[in-house]
Amino acid sequence: MKHLVMIHGRSQQEKDAGELKQTWMNALKDGMEKANLDASLLDETKIHFPYYGDTLVGMMNEVADPAPVVIKGASDAGSREAEFTMKLMTEMLRKNGVSDDAIKLELANGDATQVVQQKGPLNWPWVLAGLRVLERLKAGSWAVSTFTHDVWVYLENAVIREKINAGVREAYYGEPTVFLSHSLGTIVAYAVLKSEQAKDWKVPTLITLGSPLGIETVWSHVKPVDFPACMGKWFNGRDDHDTVALYPLTPTPFEATEITEKSTIKNTSDNHHGIESYLADPDVAKWIHDAIQD
Repeated sequence: MKHLVMIHGRSQQEKDAGELKQTWMNALKDGMEKANLDASLLDETKIHFPYYGDTLVGMMNEVADPAPVVIKGASDAGSREAEFTMKLMTEMLRKNGVSDDAIKLELANGDATQVVQQKGPLNWPWVLAGLRVLERLKAGSWAVSTFTHDVWVYLENAVIREKINAGVREAYYGEPTVFLSHSLGTIVAYAVLKSEQAKDWKVPTLITLGSPLGIETVWSHVKPVDFPACMGKWFNGRDDHDTVALYPLTPTPFEATEITEKSTIKNTSDNHHGIESYLADPDVAKWIHDAIQD
């Protein structure tokens, strides 16, 4: 089989890398069984799992006051992170059908006669009210807020970004390699494969699951949006109710990119975003199975 690199998402700190890899493997084998595929071709010596969970959190802890601003809801509202978070939250609220009127009502604690502040990047009560509405919709507001912070740190902190990217690059051994990524890991995979260091790599397939790359607030930070030169095929899978993968990657922002999309995956995790449900999908399992065959 070809080499397979698995790139995990956020909130994986203080976990055992071997156990995480095995969780992915078990879910993938389950998906292959559902698709009536032979999982015996999986050679674990060719499956690489670059673990950066502790790296991300450890380096963030070295940054002054790294706590998510939406959670503390206080002093840093004028920062660039605050503006980024506000834009991202606005897209999440819109995608989940949360109207401005619904947030105003939440701000007024159910009393529509109360005067409430208007929406704006300096109005964290507005964002927090939106998170509470998302929570009632089972959209996982805490996960959304912490995810937003981790994405911001990766995109904006060049030192942290390069440390993580360098670790992922070490998982490539110069032979044809399939990249499989989830959540924040899809941003990492895309950044690595677009980089100058990867221009001569042999990557027949990239598979992204639960990817936030379709969100304008995210893809506007990775422009130009294009197809990495080292890649062959690109498959993207998502649950339409995924709290992070709000939109498919085509037709926008990847208009000129041929990506095979599946947005009908039924992810049974609480926030429709868990990796195990994605890997257990028969079509996703077949994408991986077919891609890694010699």
